[in-house]
Amino acid sequence: MKVLVTGGSGYVGQHLVKELSEKHKVSYTYANHPLCDIENVERYKVDFLTGEGFDECFANQKYDAIVNCAALAQPIICAENPDTARQLNVPRYLLTSLRKHLGLASQPVLSSSPSPSRTSSPPLIIHLSTDQIYPDHHPLWTEEDKPEPVNVYGETKLMAESCLDELWPREEGLACVILRCSLIVGPPPPYGIGKSTFVQFIEKSTTSEENPGVFLTDEYRNPVLVYDIVDVCRTLLEWRKKDEEENGAPSKKLPYRVYNFGGPDRLNRYEMALEVSRQLGRDPNKVLIAKTSDQIPPKCFKSPLDISMDSSRLSEVFGINPKSFAEAVSISLKK
Repeated sequence: MKVLVTGGSGYVGQHLVKELSEKHKVSYTYANHPLCDIENVERYKVDFLTGEGFDECFANQKYDAIVNCAALAQPIICAENPDTARQLNVPRYLLTSLRKHLGLASQPVLSSSPSPSRTSSPPLIIHLSTDQIYPDHHPLWTEEDKPEPVNVYGETKLMAESCLDELWPREEGLACVILRCSLIVGPPPPYGIGKSTFVQFIEKSTTSEENPGVFLTDEYRNPVLVYDIVDVCRTLLEWRKKDEEENGAPSKKLPYRVYNFGGPDRLNRYEMALEVSRQLGRDPNKVLIAKTSDQIPPKCFKSPLDISMDSSRLSEVFGINPKSFAEAVSISLKK
């Protein structure tokens, strides 16, 4: 299978490039920082702000699947640069360029039958979205709940989902899966570019008894291990390959387009810090301070308090049981 990972130099993108390239022909896009040379992996410099680079990327390869990880994912930067966040997080240039190279009309023609103008079979698109498209009125949001993001980052990621509905619609016979991921944790990035995850942040923030780390007790998430995301992408690629061999149609195994993707544990950030400290053998009474969000200086953006999710749909369809946070921490801290 030929797979394109957009945002391949980001945290999740690096793990996908490393893991998927063991079995598939992988290419990736980057904006400023390419990965080191990787055998049998091609890279393309692409600007999501202007679309520059997409023509070369799609002219050289016909992909079976595209995993879209490209995003400006820091809520504070999105709040300070809303226009840039909108251009980077909404994949309009990606989709319009892809439609052009596939011989599709610039705007979708809604039909259950494949368009006769297609020059090749369209790829499956796996799009990484976020739990921050939900508000924070109550715990355990489901896919049927109405999205109401409370910050610019969530707004732009919801706009990205709408863009996929518009330009890559199921009614046109195009396959797309949207994974609304919670707080992603795991080991450091395999190629050493960019930041690590909240687990490594906790590790660094709890080294000093003189300067203990402050963690919130009222901000809840379902932390999910990056390898569980990789496993779902692997499963989707296997299904895609089988579909291509049989009839080239979108998988009948995908009854839904959108899936919440969180781990099994609903935890606040202080509880996460307690678990990391426990596994590091540190005394939480000496290295942690618990506070609520109203006890810290206000941020320039609103961070939703409880966007924990019900991910039972994902487990039922994909047969996956995401790792517990304790398991994820153990894997993340292995040297």
